[in-house]
Amino acid sequence: PIPGQLIIAEFMYNPHGPETANRLEDNRAEWIELANLTDQALSLDYCSLSDASMVTQMLTGVAIPANGRVLLARSLDPSVNGGIFPQARFDFGLNNSANGDLIRLSCDGVELDLVEYVNPTAPAQAYQRSLSDLNRPNDAMSVWCGASEVYFENPEHLGTPLTPNTECP
Repeated sequence: PIPGQLIIAEFMYNPHGPETANRLEDNRAEWIELANLTDQALSLDYCSLSDASMVTQMLTGVAIPANGRVLLARSLDPSVNGGIFPQARFDFGLNNSANGDLIRLSCDGVELDLVEYVNPTAPAQAYQRSLSDLNRPNDAMSVWCGASEVYFENPEHLGTPLTPNTECP
């Protein structure tokens, strides 16, 4: 992939919801969704994700269908990750503090996308690119908003993993 073909579309950086028996934990329920904006399947064999501390996760063996999405999570187990079915996992944590963090997507040494955030949403609410702004440059934070669709019921978590994002207000 080259810049403009593959983007970070949505991520759950703070899955902590209310204190319940079913509470989702960071080390299992964080996730990142990538979107393929082309009409051809893409191999992510030479691609990686990293965070601000430069911990890097190679995406070897991951492919994304034409105009499709791929979901990466801290755990592949739907019973602990909010009922999602990711295609691969990543090992680094997404920071929940006021300092925020970043997610960098690179392929073959070229940065394709970068999202920097500082507590943009409430706990248990994913941060997503607006559906109509997937092709806009990512440096305009106005293309991002908190997700509004429920993907996990008990306790309620908002996001659209592996489905089209909604429009931002």
